[in-house]
Amino acid sequence: MAACFINPNKEVRFTKYKRFVDFILDVPKWAQYEHPVVLVEDSSLQNVTFNSSINRAILSRMSRNVGMNQAASRIAYEWIKENGYEGYNISPEQKGKKWGKEIFMKVFQNEGYKFEPNFKSAKISQDEIDCFTLALQAKNYQKHEKK
Repeated sequence: MAACFINPNKEVRFTKYKRFVDFILDVPKWAQYEHPVVLVEDSSLQNVTFNSSINRAILSRMSRNVGMNQAASRIAYEWIKENGYEGYNISPEQKGKKWGKEIFMKVFQNEGYKFEPNFKSAKISQDEIDCFTLALQAKNYQKHEKK
């Protein structure tokens, strides 16, 4: 899991969580940010999960993994709301196509974003790229809601 915070000055900060409990413990600390708007990729909102041509053992393992991901994303969304943040959830399909590092860097630079000090952009992970795209979408949700 990862979170992306975009400050008004366009400085971007990423936080990666090794364990789900680390994420849960960190959420109340987000109050330090000015009116955080949170968008969660909620896999429980998407019904298409399996490829029926896979053997039973693989299908069973996929089913367990999908169930864990769905539960974690739903709990994350509910916990964010419980802590009083403006929160939205979208399905993986609504999130759109994944960005690679090249597209991410182009958007990041063209829009004037900057990394927090000491961040090593060469080591950016797909989780961080994904949560940045969600953070941008959250900003759009916020703009839409204010109108």
